Amino acid sequence: ADADADADAMGIMTYERLRQWWSFFDYYFEYLIQFSFRVLRAS
Repeated sequence: ADADADADAMGIMTYERLRQWWSFFDYYFEYLIQFSFRVLRAS
């Protein structure tokens, strides 16, 4: 039962970490796209 609990905890930690990474990449790509449009419009 302890091993199962540890596996669940790891799964939750991994999910939270993935969610944080995803929100970070989402924000980063949004910024990248806005920046690209600004550069394209300027040229």
